[in-house]
Amino acid sequence: MTSTKAEADAVEPSDAVAQATICKAGSAPARDIMGNRALLAGCFAAVAILAGATFLTPRLLPALSGAFRIETARAGWFFTSYFFGYSTSVLVGGALSDILGRRGPFLGGVVLIGASLLVIGFSPGYYSVLTGMLLLGIGAGLVEGLVSALMADLTENRGLLMNLAQVSFNLGALVVPFFAAYCETSRIGWRGSYFIVGLLALALAAFLAGQIFPPFTRVNRLGLREFSEFMGNPTFWVLSFSMAAYVGAEQGLASWLSYLLSSGFAAQDTLVSLSLSVFWGAMIPGRLACGWLTLKVDPRRLVFFSFAGSFVMFAGLYLVSDPVNMVILAGMIGLVMAGTWPTILATAADYFPGQAGAALGVIIASGSFGGMVFPWLIGVAAEHLGLGPAISITGGILSIAGCTGFGYLIRRKPESSL
Repeated sequence: MTSTKAEADAVEPSDAVAQATICKAGSAPARDIMGNRALLAGCFAAVAILAGATFLTPRLLPALSGAFRIETARAGWFFTSYFFGYSTSVLVGGALSDILGRRGPFLGGVVLIGASLLVIGFSPGYYSVLTGMLLLGIGAGLVEGLVSALMADLTENRGLLMNLAQVSFNLGALVVPFFAAYCETSRIGWRGSYFIVGLLALALAAFLAGQIFPPFTRVNRLGLREFSEFMGNPTFWVLSFSMAAYVGAEQGLASWLSYLLSSGFAAQDTLVSLSLSVFWGAMIPGRLACGWLTLKVDPRRLVFFSFAGSFVMFAGLYLVSDPVNMVILAGMIGLVMAGTWPTILATAADYFPGQAGAALGVIIASGSFGGMVFPWLIGVAAEHLGLGPAISITGGILSIAGCTGFGYLIRRKPESSL
């Protein structure tokens, strides 16, 4: 739809830039990032270490429980502590970076990840592990939120870089279970795995401290007026809602797939172990492809079709009753939904370039809320529908919700979209 010249003149300059960036993907010249390659590589490494640190404790939970004689109920508080720290820091850290700049909060997050892993590695008992998990959550929230804001600062090809960053996350998530298993069964021990990853994080923080971060200018500053403007913007809430739908669908499948295969279909242990590797591994080519496509296609349309494709796959999951085909469909869901998270964040950074840290922080927190609530709802629904249908129906509904949200963004008039 076209707008009149008067309407175009009424658009704020930053809004017009954001709309042009979204609607003409790849047409705007990228900022010069040649001098920031080392910083970019450090950001990718930080995301990989973040993933490794996050998935280290779930893999080593039996070893921790045995070492400290912790029953299952108390061990569950490790993840509650992590989530509390993560959700708090991803909200506060993003806003803080729009006030103070990216450098301090981002470096602080990487240092906290390293320090928290050393705390757990040296831990003499339950409460020190609990403290370490809280610190790890705080550090992870800072890095998760600010790395996306840094990508927005480094280049206008945000979709490409954010998808590549999430490929780093997938690689870290795939490697660390094997690394932890090796350490646990060797002379290194479970404590040694925490020491190694923690020291890697601290070494990375020292490397990043020597890099030049993007200049902090007035456009990055967050005041009460700017905060109120984007919090009152319906586009912001559509993006937050869509992120919650995506993470809910993703985590709903990832949280229950292994249990469904083992308890519902008595699948072989090899297939059960392979299922999540297929799901997360399929995201790597999906995110590479989506990152490239953001240079050619309106990113909003990519997200819309990702949700549409996931709806088709969840419908297929509802219809199949063979565990092998379920694993194949889980991989297809991972493939088609792979670019949704980073592309939503890239779209948000285009809409809110002046307050990217705060906006992305709230949107990521919305995703965390979806990841916390919808897997629980699937468990409740499974009591009445069965686990397989509960996963499929919930994922299908959330996919439709995401399609609706991004269909709304695509159809909005350019002058009223921001």
